Amino acid sequence: MKTDKVEYNTSYPVRFVQTQKFEELTGITKLAVYAYVKKGQWQEGVHYVKKGRSMFIDLFEVDKWIGAQEKRRKLRRRGRNNRSNQFDLAKK
Repeated sequence: MKTDKVEYNTSYPVRFVQTQKFEELTGITKLAVYAYVKKGQWQEGVHYVKKGRSMFIDLFEVDKWIGAQEKRRKLRRRGRNNRSNQFDLAKK
């Protein structure tokens, strides 16, 4: 029987934290967290879980999400730089 191995980031002492502790650790406010959820950028069961009225943030998954956001920004910047160079070449 084959089982999928899940790798966890061991740099965190815990995996899930409540929104208040998440804000203390990362600087990302509760309002920003709720905005990510409302916009559908964070998915329940992946980036966070709800237990009663409490929300617990998955540090590992959010860390991966932030890394992906940084990669997208770099790609967008690279694309903008290429476009501006194309326009400069067209003027010459």
